Amino acid sequence: MDGLGLLRCICDETRFGILEELGGGEKTVGQIVQKIKRDQPLVSHHLRTLKECGIVSSRNSGRNVMYSISSRHLSDLIEQIRKTSHEMNDVCCVR
Repeated sequence: MDGLGLLRCICDETRFGILEELGGGEKTVGQIVQKIKRDQPLVSHHLRTLKECGIVSSRNSGRNVMYSISSRHLSDLIEQIRKTSHEMNDVCCVR
């Protein structure tokens, strides 16, 4: 996937919230729903999109499906984007 494709996949508030949660380690849909306070069908839809983009992977664990960011490189990149976006908000909101 090229850089533009990656940005298109993560450039959604819900998807980026999911990725921020997954940055802390693998989680179930239910755990993500509780943290980002979105409906389960919406979270599942966005997880499916992130999987199709190759950003998120899943594994079965008993009756649960565990989701995680597919590579350490992507996890590091998402963390950098998160930090930079907060820094940009601070810079842009200074009056």
